[in-house]
Amino acid sequence: MRRRTAILLRRGAAEAARGRLVRAAALFTQAGETDPACAPAFAAAAAVLLRLGRGEKAAVELARLGQVSDERWWDYGEWDRPALDDELALSDADRLVQLRPGNAWPLLLRSLSKRALLDYSGARADMEAACAARPDSAALMSMRGRARLLVGDAGGLDDLRDACKALPACGWMRAWLGEALRQRGQLSAALVELNAALILDSGYARTRAWRGGVLRRLGREGEALSDLDAALELDPRYAWARYERFLVRRALGR
Repeated sequence: MRRRTAILLRRGAAEAARGRLVRAAALFTQAGETDPACAPAFAAAAAVLLRLGRGEKAAVELARLGQVSDERWWDYGEWDRPALDDELALSDADRLVQLRPGNAWPLLLRSLSKRALLDYSGARADMEAACAARPDSAALMSMRGRARLLVGDAGGLDDLRDACKALPACGWMRAWLGEALRQRGQLSAALVELNAALILDSGYARTRAWRGGVLRRLGREGEALSDLDAALELDPRYAWARYERFLVRRALGR
């Protein structure tokens, strides 16, 4: 099911990039019907439907987005936006916020778009608003933690830890906490979290890549290479993992 859904997402993104919005909307909708936990399908369908002037249908897709369980938000890795560029993705998100003001999910989408454009302060503000609208969501708390860390607010680590306490069996949340610890040089603690994350969910490419990054910094290049190879099999477009693998191979003389 996940493979078919991912194919539908890619096809929808390709159609949107060509300006074939009706076809793109149909493919995104089909992806959401194939897997009702496919968050990017609902986000993309809402954006494209709004561009087509179908506000009521876009609102339905936003409602479905809000029904995705916290544990499954990143089942499909980094989201395929229905836009060719981040400026257009931000414009889509702005219109969705206007369609449903005060709703957490358009605010989340706008935060992700602002983050891609390196507007970290704006991304943090939108995540704060999203969490205020849905204080019960551990997923939003975790995403707010990352947004806070990007603006130098160390309290973001508390958000990440609290989210993991709220949903201890959620792999991607443990992975995000591990990566935050890695970025702060706390390699042993990061490795504990990333090991736990992989036990919970072995299919999230970022977890493999981030653990590979930790292992490289610990001088365990052979293990790091194995993780980075696995990460790139899961997500061949992940540039950070590719660069880390280059560093590992160079250290190994390959």
